[in-house]
Amino acid sequence: MNKTLDERVLRILTFIESKGGAAVVSRTIGKHPQAIYNIEQGKGKPNFETLSLLKEAYYDLDLNWVFTGEKSLQAKSATNERDIEYLKQENKLLRIFLREKGVDLDI
Repeated sequence: MNKTLDERVLRILTFIESKGGAAVVSRTIGKHPQAIYNIEQGKGKPNFETLSLLKEAYYDLDLNWVFTGEKSLQAKSATNERDIEYLKQENKLLRIFLREKGVDLDI
């Protein structure tokens, strides 16, 4: 395998690990676990069908990242939106906590 292909395979394997590993992902996409294990062991490469099944099952798989190593604008935007929502919730909880402690913030 060439270096670029190795990097792509590593990104796919990183994604698979982030979703619970080969057994979990293979069940989710309806493939035999051996197909994923073969990729992990360098005995096979992810084919178009496998990539399609992964993308279908996991909306957050950024194929641009898989192929280039760069997040797509859509993925960056989704991350930013999740971060904003998280910070809003954190801010709300912090205000409640401080109010219970007698601290009132007028910001």
